[in-house]
Amino acid sequence: MRIRLVPLNSTIGSISGNARAILAAANAAAEDKCELVVFPELALVGYPPKDLLDRRDLIRHNIETLEKLRRDLPIPAIVGFVEEENGRLYNAATVLMPEVSCTRPPDPLPPIRKTHLPTYDVFDEDRWFSRGTPAAPVLVGGKLRLGVSICEDLWKEEEPDVLETQAEAGADLFVNLSASPFHREKPAERRELLRKKAQRHRRPVLYCNAYGANDEIIFDGEILVFDDEGRLHVAQIFQKEPVTIETEDLPAPTPDEDVPWETLTREAIVLGIRDFFRKCGLRTAVVGLSGGMDSALITALTARALGPENVRPYFLPSRFTSDASRRDAEATAKALGLSLTTIPIQSAVAAIRRNLEPFLSLEGIAGENIQSRLRGLFLMAAANSTDGAAVLGTGNKSELAIGYATLYGDLIGALLPLGDVTKSRSYLLARRIQEVYPDFPEALFTKAPTAELRPNQTDEEERLPYNVMDPIIEGFVEEGLTAEELIERGRNPENVRQVRRWIETAEFKRKQAPPILKVTRRAFGPGWQIPIAAWR
Repeated sequence: MRIRLVPLNSTIGSISGNARAILAAANAAAEDKCELVVFPELALVGYPPKDLLDRRDLIRHNIETLEKLRRDLPIPAIVGFVEEENGRLYNAATVLMPEVSCTRPPDPLPPIRKTHLPTYDVFDEDRWFSRGTPAAPVLVGGKLRLGVSICEDLWKEEEPDVLETQAEAGADLFVNLSASPFHREKPAERRELLRKKAQRHRRPVLYCNAYGANDEIIFDGEILVFDDEGRLHVAQIFQKEPVTIETEDLPAPTPDEDVPWETLTREAIVLGIRDFFRKCGLRTAVVGLSGGMDSALITALTARALGPENVRPYFLPSRFTSDASRRDAEATAKALGLSLTTIPIQSAVAAIRRNLEPFLSLEGIAGENIQSRLRGLFLMAAANSTDGAAVLGTGNKSELAIGYATLYGDLIGALLPLGDVTKSRSYLLARRIQEVYPDFPEALFTKAPTAELRPNQTDEEERLPYNVMDPIIEGFVEEGLTAEELIERGRNPENVRQVRRWIETAEFKRKQAPPILKVTRRAFGPGWQIPIAAWR
């Protein structure tokens, strides 16, 4: 059977738009003489729809549109949708048998309902969906009995084991529809899982993941095909093009080579920025370019995502801004093909201080953070003065973890592209940017990180060195380790306790941060549900 796997980029709630994309892809597959076309999990509605599922009109529109697709499709298609029965909703899929492929109008096939509903990290499917039972294999084209499963059903081996049930019922091959969020370890984990499933059940496995980004979540569009011995024949990731296979004549086995995490993360963040702007109806990104690594890296990723013509960088120096920062900001803009606008903020800082000093003490951070908050004001004004523009925040995961960020200052923005990348890893990621922009300044890799809010300030004089702090942050946040476990790994006990205190006391800032693109196993955001007012 000739099958096409389509890593569709659905927009949440755009049922008519998603249906048009499904139909266009099916027509193209039919022209290529395909006999079946496969789309990802909830392709018709988009994933995750969250509380949009409370809208009964949306559910009804999704069902009506599915029936129209059944009439209009030129070839059979597996499509993910939201099923409703007796007031219950199901994360479901169906094999649409179009009327044109039958001598009489076909009877609708029973829907395939997702059995295992994830409720962890960014997932909360139990909130909206009811649990299904493993679906029987579906005979398509009189040729193959397909064991169709939905995302989590592939990962869970607890009862009921969906793939085992389908194998026992006579499935010839497995097809998994997914909307599986990316994180930097996920591609390797996913391939190992599919290999084991193919070997265990002695059946080929076809995997079709969603492509694109919805809010914080990024989908890598991975397409995988394993034969019944667990050999990998097709591996495609971060590409929107469909893949066509012949089940009886698979391509030659391909080496299962790991892509460096830096490359995957670069592509993920670029996709996340691009889709956030496109799906929100935005065109122009406003970025504060300080002359440091984080702002330079975000500006480069944004130029890659939106094109340099849609990026407006601003350099906002105060009296503490060094000549080196000015040079590096100018060099970054030049390397990316951008026009840099410079707006000195010192006179505004002085005016604010004159108005506040009769009433307040402005020693320490009270006075220093005026600069950060004024920069936020200037950047927001720049965005508000331009139709379709939004500010991108420049904070990283290390700063968010320990609270080294200013509310209503550098924490402003519509999106935090680097909010799930620690400071140490940002330098490694920047090396991959140099593959795209060879003139990305080398000086950024060697200068000491600094907020430049007072003379001779550096980040690490106020906090721990990043190479000491970041492994502790990753241990606490991404691995879920305890302080005792980190100490057992050889981390300094006082450093561990200090970082934990910083993480705990900064929760109120993270709750007010912009959405953070998720690129690790656990990011701050929807998957980090920690109370602010909690016993410490």
